[in-house]
Amino acid sequence: MSEVRARVCARARGLDGWSVARRRRAAEGDLRFARSSGADGQAVAVQLEAELPEWRRIETLLESSTAATAAWYDPGSDPVALVAAEEMHRREQAAADAVEAARRAERERRDAALRRAEDLLELAQAGKLDASVPVEADDPHAGSWPDAPG
Repeated sequence: MSEVRARVCARARGLDGWSVARRRRAAEGDLRFARSSGADGQAVAVQLEAELPEWRRIETLLESSTAATAAWYDPGSDPVALVAAEEMHRREQAAADAVEAARRAERERRDAALRRAEDLLELAQAGKLDASVPVEADDPHAGSWPDAPG
């Protein structure tokens, strides 16, 4: 919900009450059309159904505010929009952290594989690579190494 709220708030930035009401009515018309479009309009209908309550909330907010303080919608002065933006930021940060953790894990796995390959190469060059060398479960090529000359 916070993504939808943030998206609508961003689109409503700088609009007056009349413009927000016009956007809400357009979204309602688009929703009716999407619903009547069958499967083709289903994704659009779902998106519009999520956006409409936010357009209504902003419209009500502008209608209930004094003309001097809310002639134009400003998400920066809307506590609900600020909470949504904060939640979006937290989610984006969590996603970035997860991507970084996955990259770090991949680097560590790759570095471990390189160290293992270097160890096996050293053993092969020293003529000590034979069946006595332990094979690791994630070492797919260890079984294909020829026995080192003894």
